[in-house]
Amino acid sequence: MAEKKRPVFYANFICHFGARELLHYFEQIVAPAFLTDNSRTYKDKAYFFHDVQLINLGSRDQPEWAIGGNFVKSMIVRSEQRYDQQTNTLRPANESMETAPSAVFVLLLRSHKLIYMLKTGGAPAIESFRSTALHFIAKARLDFINRLYRIAQENEDDLPEEVVEAAKGEDDEPVKVTKKRLQEIVEAPELEVVPLANDDSLREFIKRFKVLRSATVQLLKPNSELDNDDFFEAFRDRSEDVKATQSTIIYRNKEGLAKAKVATQLESVAGDGNSQIRLEGIDANDQKLRGSNDEFKIVSLVDPVDRPLPATITHLGHLFKQQVANGAIKLAPRQPNPGLDERLAGSIARIRAQSNDDET
Repeated sequence: MAEKKRPVFYANFICHFGARELLHYFEQIVAPAFLTDNSRTYKDKAYFFHDVQLINLGSRDQPEWAIGGNFVKSMIVRSEQRYDQQTNTLRPANESMETAPSAVFVLLLRSHKLIYMLKTGGAPAIESFRSTALHFIAKARLDFINRLYRIAQENEDDLPEEVVEAAKGEDDEPVKVTKKRLQEIVEAPELEVVPLANDDSLREFIKRFKVLRSATVQLLKPNSELDNDDFFEAFRDRSEDVKATQSTIIYRNKEGLAKAKVATQLESVAGDGNSQIRLEGIDANDQKLRGSNDEFKIVSLVDPVDRPLPATITHLGHLFKQQVANGAIKLAPRQPNPGLDERLAGSIARIRAQSNDDET
C-alpha cells in the first residue's frame, strides 16, 4: 500500500523584541535558540530541534538564507490493555515503547516565512513548534543578557555601542548597567505563527455559512512588511498613532453579513499572515459554525520520499517558491532596510565561520 502524502503548511513567523524584530537579534539570540542543543519538557514529552543548519536556498549573488531542521517530539507510549484475537478478550498489558515523531521546518530569514512539513504520523503540531521556539528564544535572550552583564562587570567599554547608547539616562549621561536595565534594553520576545490562507479556501469556507453573523480581524504587529490592503494599512497606521497595543475590526450582523463582500475584504489580510481572523455563524443545518486562519490555510501534499535533510529543506524551499509563483502565497512588500540586510549578511558569515572552527 502506498504511503500517505505528507502535508506541508506555510505560516508567517512574527517575532518581536519590543520595537525590534527577529533579524535585529538574529546572531545574539535567534540563531543560538535554534542551533544550540536544548530540550523543552512538557508532561511526559520532550521537544527539541535536531540537525539544524543554516542553508542558502538562493544563489551566491542573491542569497536566500534559511534555518532548517527537524523538530522532534520524543515520548514513551504506554499500553494498559490489549486485544487477544485468539480468545476474543481484552487483557491487561503493561508495555511501553519509545517513539519520536517529527516534522521538518524551514524558516526563511528575510521574509520571516515558515514552511512546516509533518514528516511522520503523530508529528508535533505547528503550535508546539511555536511554543518550543518561543521557549528557546526566551532562554537565549537571558543567556545574552547574562553575557552583557558579565562584560559590564569586567569593562563597560567592551559593551556593544548600541547597548551603551540605550543605557544612557534622560540627560544623555551614562548610567550603571544593571541586569534590570539590560532586560529593559533587550525586551522579552513575543512570537506569533500565523497560517497563510488561500483565497479559494477562504471563499469555500465562507460558503459553508448559511448565515455569517460576525467576522473579526485582529491586526498583529507585523514584521517589516507593508499590508496588502490599503484599508487595513491605514487602520494599522491610525492604531499606531494612538499607541494601541491591540487593534481589532469587527463586522457583526445577527441577520447575516454579505458573505461575498466579507470574502473580498479578508482575502488580502488572510494571505499575508499578519492578522488573526475569526468567523462565526450557522451552517446549512442551523448548527453553530466557527473558523479561523487554521481552517482555510494553504496546504501542499508531498510524496514521502526519503531524502537527506539538506535536500528536503531545499525541496521545501522550491515548493514555497512555486506557491508564490502561482499566486497561492501573496508576499507583502517589505519596507527597505539595507542596514538590516547588511547586519544579517555579517551575522551569517560569523556564524558559519564559528561553525567551521568548531568542526576543526
